[in-house]
Amino acid sequence: MATKAEVASHKRKREDDSELSPNTVMPPIKKSKNDSNGESKLSGAFEELLSLSDLDLSEKYRIYPDRGFTPITCSSKLSDYYSAWDHTVAKLPYLNNNSSLRNEVKRWPILSIDHLHSPEDKERAFSILCSVGAAYIYGNKDQDIINKVPPQLSHPWCDLADELNRPPVSSYTSTAMCNWELKDGETELKESNMNLLCGIEGKEDEKLFLLLSVEINAIGGKVIFPLIHSLREIQSSPDSGNITSYFVDTN
Repeated sequence: MATKAEVASHKRKREDDSELSPNTVMPPIKKSKNDSNGESKLSGAFEELLSLSDLDLSEKYRIYPDRGFTPITCSSKLSDYYSAWDHTVAKLPYLNNNSSLRNEVKRWPILSIDHLHSPEDKERAFSILCSVGAAYIYGNKDQDIINKVPPQLSHPWCDLADELNRPPVSSYTSTAMCNWELKDGETELKESNMNLLCGIEGKEDEKLFLLLSVEINAIGGKVIFPLIHSLREIQSSPDSGNITSYFVDTN
């Protein structure tokens, strides 16, 4: 969903009384001249990955044996300080469809991200800002696409993007992986058991498309720990015959 109208530069220059224009396309990642073909950093990260215990992997990288990168839970409400954000995203489809979203956002206070303390709240806030930002820029069928967003949206959006080390743009993480909640009484991560927290269109096909991908991600994520275990086995004993035990039930 990223276009030049949605992507703001991390190395932005803010004018004191101007809006931020999110129309700078992120440059391609270049390999460092001091890094031999970019391999040394990758090798270091790979070595760290294999050296960490399963518990450390979950705590540091939020990878879980039963669901991979899918979070254990997602925040569905922020503190009262961010009530304007929560109220807007709760009625985002309505505001977008009747062309009142842009005026609504301009009435927001300019909020600091300093009151977002937990990873879940940071992801919730980022999902809100990405969803509102995309709807603000693209509008509806009766509105023109615009290439500026007001500081009420751009400032916290870019600040939080810097905090999360991600570009201020809608992505799978913000629109799907960290944008769901289980329905009351449900425990299994299935599309039919989940609600979408931040939606732009408010339609069933939007919900189905995003939540089905969460279900698939959680199923596929179960292979991450066996892969890491097998790589550890190969590293410690390349000729070991125990590798298949991580993937195949031999009983």
